[in-house]
Amino acid sequence: MWMIRVLVLVVCGLLAACGPKPEATDAPVMPLLFNAADIQKQDKLLILIPGSMTPLGIFDPVVEWRSKGYAFAAYRFPGMDGRPLDGPLDIATAAQTIVKLAERFPDKQIKLLGFSTGAPIAMLAAKQIGPRAQVAGMSSAVEFGGGAQTALRGVDDILVAAARAQSVNTRKVWENYFPVLLFGRAGARSPERADDIARITSRPKKIVVEPSFNIFKAHTMALVGWQMPEGFTLPPEQVHLYAGTADTVFRPRQVRRFAKSIGGAPITFYPGLGHLLYVAEPRVFDDILAFFEQG
Repeated sequence: MWMIRVLVLVVCGLLAACGPKPEATDAPVMPLLFNAADIQKQDKLLILIPGSMTPLGIFDPVVEWRSKGYAFAAYRFPGMDGRPLDGPLDIATAAQTIVKLAERFPDKQIKLLGFSTGAPIAMLAAKQIGPRAQVAGMSSAVEFGGGAQTALRGVDDILVAAARAQSVNTRKVWENYFPVLLFGRAGARSPERADDIARITSRPKKIVVEPSFNIFKAHTMALVGWQMPEGFTLPPEQVHLYAGTADTVFRPRQVRRFAKSIGGAPITFYPGLGHLLYVAEPRVFDDILAFFEQG
């Protein structure tokens, strides 16, 4: 049972991708990576915020936005992308770190793109930055990390994956669980999705990392008791959420309730897709860019 519990904790957090690192950093051991000189040259600053156990490479597709006037900054979670494991993630502190960066560039449009846990961080930062900030929340986390519903679904999915793998080996269980994160429970078993799953999992650039238990705990505990400040809202034109209808981590019903609680944020749903929108449907980045450009 101890092995199963650890397996559940580790595998549920494996949301990863590999990709190029930012060109330069003003503070190599600090959470934020950015190039101040490059930001000065551009009209817009895009701040990228990944989720738990997710490296910055998930945002590879936005690199081409440079030609549209975007400079980039990226927030690293503890123990990821060269940042040391310097303590547990704190959502409010992460948001404040981003606000301080935005304050250094008061003449720039601020665009925040957050995945999963990164989405609430982006929202908190945008509230403090003000109207010049826009937020795109991809597969956004919800208050209390979805609570018992999310935890029980995760355990169930992991146990099903272990049964299908006939093993408690982390790698074998992950291979059976990963398709659920791509296309949900039904899609993971659907013959129509078999080619898509094979194509994604066979890419030369692996999209899986196997973190230590300490890193996983440092990231995920931030959501356990987290909720938005009382009365928190953002204007609908300032925030837009993007979610899969088959997401088993944060279900559509939870996302709708969360969006309503923060002021009625609009949501774009992608039918039949799971939590890992960035790899299951790369078109999500085109939709996010369109939202930012309208702003």
